[in-house]
Amino acid sequence: MRDRSEPQDRWLGIRLLFISFLFYFAMMVSYIFIPLFARDLGASNLELGLVGAAYGISYFACSLIFGRQADIHGRVKFIGLGLALGSAAFFGQCLANGPVSLMLIRAGVGGCLGICLAALMAYVYEMAGRVGRFVSFGSLGLLCGCIVTAFVHSYHDLFLVSALAFGVAFVLALTLREHRPWRQALPPVTGAVFVRNWGVYIPFLLRHLSAHSIWIIFPLFIKGLGGSKTWISILFAINFGGQFLAMQFMERFNAFGLFRVGLLLSALVCLAYTLAGSHIYLIPIQALLAVAWSCAYVGALVLLLRRNAERATAAGILFSAQSLAMGIGPFLGGAVSQLWGFHPVMYLACGLTTVGLALSQMARFVGRGGA
Repeated sequence: MRDRSEPQDRWLGIRLLFISFLFYFAMMVSYIFIPLFARDLGASNLELGLVGAAYGISYFACSLIFGRQADIHGRVKFIGLGLALGSAAFFGQCLANGPVSLMLIRAGVGGCLGICLAALMAYVYEMAGRVGRFVSFGSLGLLCGCIVTAFVHSYHDLFLVSALAFGVAFVLALTLREHRPWRQALPPVTGAVFVRNWGVYIPFLLRHLSAHSIWIIFPLFIKGLGGSKTWISILFAINFGGQFLAMQFMERFNAFGLFRVGLLLSALVCLAYTLAGSHIYLIPIQALLAVAWSCAYVGALVLLLRRNAERATAAGILFSAQSLAMGIGPFLGGAVSQLWGFHPVMYLACGLTTVGLALSQMARFVGRGGA
């Protein structure tokens, strides 16, 4: 049975949706042109991978550490801390003057996101319940972030917008209250939670590793197919707009079935990228990607939050897997593309996601990680 109280007032759900929107809006406004910004600062493909790796590894470590702490000490303090520090870190991107300084600042940004996201997801589940709707507003934030980047091409202006959005989210977070007293004496269960749910975590890691090996070179890939900065933003927006629509309906389906469908469609998307002869042909592929990610992400979240009492820990491990992929994937994508070009990255991504799908099915047969 869910450990979830009713919202203390009718505006709590609205505040949480706005925080979700602003969180992902800020993240996308800064993220989408980081590869081009790094290139303008003189970064090679390999250095571009290192910039992405620093962000992801920092995100990984903080998600793992602070997700556990949120189960012990409460959710709200970590939500506020991450948002406050994140606003400063986004502003700090304006100070980057080379690949090394950009790598260090992006590591700070990733760490701040990791501090608050697992706590925020657990708080939403316990106070409002509808995880699918919450993450759909995150996708709406990503969509609006793409729209902003289609019209604002100044890197520093975009970084300032991100800092402002996180600042507003922090102010909203100050109105949140814990729904029960905290300071729980929980056993060291992080390893046990991972073992209990490896059939979700490892396939999710492989799927996200594949995605981020592509995303780090994707703006350059689009540019090579004839797309402008505006088209880069449009293609990202198609993905995120589709996610916002699809995620509204995902929770009504079997969570493990959703997860596996998401993995299968993700593998097909990776393969389809290699067939595109122009940036125009990426439009339907991005729409399919929206459905793929919605299935995989909502399916994984609902599975973990329903079946684990240690919700912030379970979500924190998922976000750690996601952020570990953000660290390794860009390095992998940058290195492979440096040696062999863009298409081999996409073939590799398809193969890794297919392995993840096979592992998720195997986990169900052996009785771990299944529905």
